[in-house]
Amino acid sequence: MSSPATQPGLARPPAKAAGPVVLSLLLGLSLSPVRAGSGLVAVKAGHIETLTGEPIEGGTVLISDGRILAIGSDVQVPPGAELIDLPNARVFPGLVDPFSQIGVAESPGGQGAGAHIRVADALYPFQEAYEHVARAGYTTLNLASRAWGIAGQPALVRSRGASVEEMLLSDRGPLVVNFRVDAPTPDTVKSALDKGGDDDKLAAVKWAVQGDVPLMVTCRSAGEVLRVLKLLEPYKQAKPVLVCFGSDLYLVAEELGKRKASVVVPAGITFRRFTRIRVNIPRMLADAGATVACVPTSDSTAGLAGMRAAMAELVKSGLDRDTAVKALTANAAKMLGLDYRLGTLDVGRDANLLILDGDLLDPKANVLRVLIEGKTVYDAAWGGLR
Repeated sequence: MSSPATQPGLARPPAKAAGPVVLSLLLGLSLSPVRAGSGLVAVKAGHIETLTGEPIEGGTVLISDGRILAIGSDVQVPPGAELIDLPNARVFPGLVDPFSQIGVAESPGGQGAGAHIRVADALYPFQEAYEHVARAGYTTLNLASRAWGIAGQPALVRSRGASVEEMLLSDRGPLVVNFRVDAPTPDTVKSALDKGGDDDKLAAVKWAVQGDVPLMVTCRSAGEVLRVLKLLEPYKQAKPVLVCFGSDLYLVAEELGKRKASVVVPAGITFRRFTRIRVNIPRMLADAGATVACVPTSDSTAGLAGMRAAMAELVKSGLDRDTAVKALTANAAKMLGLDYRLGTLDVGRDANLLILDGDLLDPKANVLRVLIEGKTVYDAAWGGLR
């Protein structure tokens, strides 16, 4: 795997003009032979969903140094490039988990004292759990602390890596607040947000208040959601993402839609209180106007492995199919401030690819390959992980 592209924060790199090789490929012009081992990889497939436009039928993704160099139906494969030719396969962006605690140890943070705590400092990349994550088609994880209150900065990671440095996507992640209305959390959170500064312990709070990094707040109920929305009103530059686990979230779906809120919710059908009336919360949020990303109902490797089936059930229950796909990819990446790199397939984006023998939301479809930045990390034909 290539060395990590860690950055001082999540600032987007300046746009670069396409070079002659990119232009030649996009125009379908001939290329001189490429020497073997040059790092060029070409993925040819029968169907490619970029999530930036219409699907590409019979297309090719050309990859160089971990990034997408060209993508389209008329892209030529340079002689000497590594070719992955799967004419009956379907290609999607690698899946993104916007909020997980898989493999994360208990943190000593909490109650306004943990803004400086970084999950990355305790990250152990050799856990078997991360192997299962890659098998499930997930290429990116946002690993957060369990601590109540201001829980610090999660680790934005690739799902596979031989070291912490190889796993990390950025040295600065979102700020996480695990909210509890029945504890001192509201007062301590407001105090910390007001005091955010340049000192080591509150620098991350300043970044979140200024909108330099996302502000992720977990809530357990509709009541806590309303309390959080009120608490965050003074901080106009902040980019809040609400991570909501409550089964009663349908009660505030319209309010979240009015605010065009970014909301992370479990991918499952729930029930209206005191009834057996089924409720599709992701559908209700999306229909109301909120941006939705989904996580498993069980924060585990088994939960991730079952996510495609869970999303298919939500679609069967009325969730728009494209919204469901974006809830696993583009929307999740945007909430993490990484949409300029992840969640869609386009020139210049990370070459994170999920290759299946069927549709993403077909539970019977098998994962054929998973690529992270152009490197195959899972290959079913080779018996699994590489």
